[in-house]
Amino acid sequence: MPAIALVILWLIPLTTAEAGFKHPGILHTRSDLERMKQMVQRGVEPWQGGFEKLRTHPQSQSDWRLRGPFERVSRGAGQELHRTELAQDGNAAYRDTTGKYYAQAISTQARGRLRPIFEMVWNHYENRKSIAAPYTKQAAEKIRPEGAAFDADHPGFGTLLFALPLASAGGIVKAEGLGDGVSRVQDHPQASLEGATQLPAMPADYAIGADLSFLKQAEDRGTVFKDNGQAKPGLQIFHDHGYNWIRLRLFHTPTRLPNNLDYTIALAQDAKKLGYKFLLNYHYSDTWADPGKQTIPKAWEGKSHAELVQAVREYTRDTIVAFREAGVLPDMVQPGNEITPGMLWPDGKLPANWDNFAELLKAAIEGVKAGCGEAPYPRIMIHIDKGGNMKATKWFFDKLNSYGVPYDVIGQSFYPWWHGSLQDLRENLAFMANEYRKDIIVVEAAYNWRPTEYRNKEAPFPETPQGQRQFLEQVNRIVLETPNGLGKGVFWWEPAVTGGLRSRGYFDDGGNALPVITVFDKFPKR
Repeated sequence: MPAIALVILWLIPLTTAEAGFKHPGILHTRSDLERMKQMVQRGVEPWQGGFEKLRTHPQSQSDWRLRGPFERVSRGAGQELHRTELAQDGNAAYRDTTGKYYAQAISTQARGRLRPIFEMVWNHYENRKSIAAPYTKQAAEKIRPEGAAFDADHPGFGTLLFALPLASAGGIVKAEGLGDGVSRVQDHPQASLEGATQLPAMPADYAIGADLSFLKQAEDRGTVFKDNGQAKPGLQIFHDHGYNWIRLRLFHTPTRLPNNLDYTIALAQDAKKLGYKFLLNYHYSDTWADPGKQTIPKAWEGKSHAELVQAVREYTRDTIVAFREAGVLPDMVQPGNEITPGMLWPDGKLPANWDNFAELLKAAIEGVKAGCGEAPYPRIMIHIDKGGNMKATKWFFDKLNSYGVPYDVIGQSFYPWWHGSLQDLRENLAFMANEYRKDIIVVEAAYNWRPTEYRNKEAPFPETPQGQRQFLEQVNRIVLETPNGLGKGVFWWEPAVTGGLRSRGYFDDGGNALPVITVFDKFPKR
């Protein structure tokens, strides 16, 4: 892709036609700009250098927030904002001081490390409609369709300008003639941004996964799942689209939910017949265990800490034996679900009871190994709920590692309405990979295909079937781009869910598979 086209895409929210544009007053000091210039000359993206979030002028409109390659300004710059010569033309300062150096970085050494451009292209419609005049004629010659002619001043040119580089990179949009020799680019119904920059190779052991713990219950109650209008077993649909891992939760003695030992074994057996690998998720509770509650099973109430440690070890051992004897020994086990606040409250509640928590966790892992007999041990995942929170992740794993708890994989939950932006996720994955040198899996992720979480606030993606698909594409890309090849997979939480959470699933109200199911079709099956 021509470097100028990528630069234009980056600068779209930074450069717009003068008419109707009010710069939001988000400015850098001279030293900040010089620092950014030096960083991009080295091919280092500024958000990797400790830059804080942009400050928005109180008089500006929220939908004119500047985004793109310089999404952060340096700490302490706030008191100098609007007190510099740059204030008269902040937009030009961004364009002239940073844009040309970022262009240089793109064209030389940074091409393979570009930040995904989805957020900017899709979330700044008003800015896209009028592109800065200094770039239009240059861009017209660089990116126009072969054999097509058009006038850079034509109203449709802005659409052409932002969309065509994507078309040339990945074939994801289509050009349609508008007459007068003008071409306009319109979104293809199956448009995706995966082709905009090259994806890293997918590791052979990459997990394309789904938590399908409710699937058997749904089908037992008569729910029919369809792919392209054809009714199929749910497990078959996911298998057909490249899914190779199933995650199943286990409650101790559930009274309302189906996920007891017999149910979970039966579902695991169905999955194993299709070749799925199996991640077992112990909740150590009779119901949901999550950051808001880690309720001890009723059968273990009143036990001392020592008795509770023994109960965890024996229960884990005995259930692993049951899975092994049923022919479905898990390939991976997570002892506890989203255990940032500890487990088995109050005995193992954090931060007060780290000693107890570590002993309980070690007992669970010992139970896994004891139940395997002569079979190979499953890998152990430690799962927390801080996908976009580097500070909390560091707090938890630094402390956990001080106790010598043995584990193989870090699991993170990432729901953007709770856990931050995609950039927050990217930064945290990079931190974990560099700091802990463990395999990392985003083991819970989801997004809605109809308005649910973002009715009254700005959404990172449209809550539509296409927006849901685009979310998963970008999460997968970020995981694949984790340093040192340590991003090892993505699991969607409950794509076959029914009832009130159906908007997070992969199927519409009629049971028809949504576009998100196709995200992994392009990859070789594993």
